[in-house]
Amino acid sequence: RLEPERAERHVLFLGRWDVEQKGLDLLCAALADAGAALPWPVVLAGGGAPAEEAHVRRLLAAHRLTDRVHLAGRVAGAVKHRLLAEAALLVMPSRFEASPLVLLEAFCYRLPVVLFDLPELAEVPGDCCVKVPAFDPRALGRALVALAGDAARRQALGRAAKNYARGFDW
Repeated sequence: RLEPERAERHVLFLGRWDVEQKGLDLLCAALADAGAALPWPVVLAGGGAPAEEAHVRRLLAAHRLTDRVHLAGRVAGAVKHRLLAEAALLVMPSRFEASPLVLLEAFCYRLPVVLFDLPELAEVPGDCCVKVPAFDPRALGRALVALAGDAARRQALGRAAKNYARGFDW
């Protein structure tokens, strides 16, 4: 069956802005290292405590990313759907996770995900995501750039991700 083309307008981070747990400092370092090699801007969607949001803004400024990273704030409903539908891929730079719903949400949208190879996420198959060595911003940046440059791999990962997500229900 034919699937619609993806809009692929941005790289998406979707989640709580908790710099320590969600690894937003590592994401900023990865994006700074990747330079202008990413063909899309990055959207940070979500929110957190005011102190965490201020921390994220300081990190973006320190890494000179304010012109390439858009802060979407908290999203829900149609706005969240649009961000997921228009993403080329999702990045999940978390230092630790339990069972992240955002991962399954991304998979439902056929989004490939780039994430750290965490023990808690060992059950997530590698054919629907790109796992990089934990907490290595350079590896994360390289993986983002490599996946951005490989449309066929993004599509294959997205198809596998959607198939994996079909194994879950409420």
